[in-house]
Amino acid sequence: MVSPVVEELAQEYDGTVDFVKVNVDDAGELASQYNVFSIPTLALFKDGKMISQQVGAASKESYKKMIDRALAT
Repeated sequence: MVSPVVEELAQEYDGTVDFVKVNVDDAGELASQYNVFSIPTLALFKDGKMISQQVGAASKESYKKMIDRALAT
């Protein structure tokens, strides 16, 4: 399950990264705008633009690498 991992990451990156959970059933237009066709999908945004996307569940370490790479750019 992805939600507990994302909650842990939100605590670890508190003050550095904002985490937002979107219910695609309630926000279908937003999901379409960012090509979210499967859940879970984790998307990273920087300066208002999507810079990375992970479709499907992944390990906490994988998510951390994705976030750390984004922070380094």
